[in-house]
Amino acid sequence: METPERLIFDVKGLLHPPNRTVAYLRYYPCMQGLRERNRVKYTKVYDLKERSSWLAANYPEYLWHCEQWQMEVQAVPSERITSYDPRRKLQELSRMPEDQISPAAKNARDLANLFQSRVPDPSEVGVTGSILVGLDAADSDYDLVVYGQSNCRSLFSTMDSLFSREKELMKYTFADMPARYQFRAAGSGVSIEQFSFHELRKTHQGRFRNMDFFLRYVQYPEEAGVDFASTRFSKLGPVQITGVVEDDSLALFTPCAYRVTVSSIDGHIPSQTNLQMITEIVSFRGRFCEQLAAGEYFRGQGILEQVETRNGMHYRFLLGNQPTDYLVKM
Repeated sequence: METPERLIFDVKGLLHPPNRTVAYLRYYPCMQGLRERNRVKYTKVYDLKERSSWLAANYPEYLWHCEQWQMEVQAVPSERITSYDPRRKLQELSRMPEDQISPAAKNARDLANLFQSRVPDPSEVGVTGSILVGLDAADSDYDLVVYGQSNCRSLFSTMDSLFSREKELMKYTFADMPARYQFRAAGSGVSIEQFSFHELRKTHQGRFRNMDFFLRYVQYPEEAGVDFASTRFSKLGPVQITGVVEDDSLALFTPCAYRVTVSSIDGHIPSQTNLQMITEIVSFRGRFCEQLAAGEYFRGQGILEQVETRNGMHYRFLLGNQPTDYLVKM
């Protein structure tokens, strides 16, 4: 989504208040920016703290304290939103003449078309990222998204066969790991060997025509059963936990989730915390999708949260807010 100040935000999660959308700054106008659209240069910002710091200094109105979540989030009021739909973008790219489409957009379109052939409803596949908002460069990677559980699970179940059959579609190899490790896991305390083990078995990422792609699977809000009005989160503090994954059926989605049984916890938390009530691991960061499989023992570092819904109260282990957060198989 875009604001009147030409700030471009990416939407986070499925829970949003009635009058605004939780979304985090991705691009902002800057004379020294390396991306350009309509003669305006833009800078891309990745680090979460950097995004918040820039908004605090320039547009603090997009920082919002959410009482129900007891935290400050980046959010855009509904009346200031211009939305970009990845599905509509793919339709536009499919209609464009070949000589009017950028190389990155053409490759993303072709990859999306391949994925469309593997889902029940091809209209629920889209192109997102820099291509969606017209800020792609020659070396831009391809960010794709699929909506709805049926479509997501259909494509997910065929990804291994696509990698083996399509010559232009390739999984990452050990040679790709050092660069990816520096970008995604450096500073987390996870070794490059551990990082590589998890990354190399994932199927929602890889290379298409020798350029990186990343695929997000997104549930419809009604499928996820979430409701902003009746959900409240309370942060209890940073913790380290160990346990076993009981159910990984939501591991492919963004946000991803794992049903778990926790065996130990270490951190500054209320002494009365019941380990049996820590029932899930959740992350809004794509790097934790497909991280663990059912039956695997794990250890991780993140934030413990208390979750209150209309169905009762439980705890969850939240990953991805800090560079030191990690989740690995033991």
